[in-house]
Amino acid sequence: MLTKLKMFAAALLVGLTATNAANAGEVKDTFDRYVTGVFTDKIPISTWEEMAEAGDIEATNVLGLIYDRGELGVWEPKTAHKYFVKTATQGNAFGQYYVSKNYTNSYAVESDPVLASMWMAISAMNGDERSIAENEDMIAKRASNPGHQEKVDALVAKCVASNYADCGT
Repeated sequence: MLTKLKMFAAALLVGLTATNAANAGEVKDTFDRYVTGVFTDKIPISTWEEMAEAGDIEATNVLGLIYDRGELGVWEPKTAHKYFVKTATQGNAFGQYYVSKNYTNSYAVESDPVLASMWMAISAMNGDERSIAENEDMIAKRASNPGHQEKVDALVAKCVASNYADCGT
């Protein structure tokens, strides 16, 4: 059961990050509906937690989504952020994207445009299609502030060089 579940979760996450920008929203909506309809109704949260504690990155991202969307009845953005940071610092583009969104939207952490841009740039570097498009938008919005991009570039280099151990989170 868990092997099939892991394969399905991995396929959804790969599909989500490998999709082109034109249909990224559609794939994300499908994934969100799947999380809503199956993950919390048919698979106990304890199963996801066990898989995540065993080091399963996809399960860790699923937990992040469950808490990010309030699938257990209570919205818990700080718990979601904790799970996304865990995968982001393991080099996972999906988690990096959501860490960036948290620094942009300030649900789980204080808003930080530099850290938001850094995580978005890293996620884009790691191939997340949504991040590629959104990173370009972030760069364009901050074009009038070259100091911002210089800070972001320096943090990206530091974070990647440290194998995600020194990323300011």
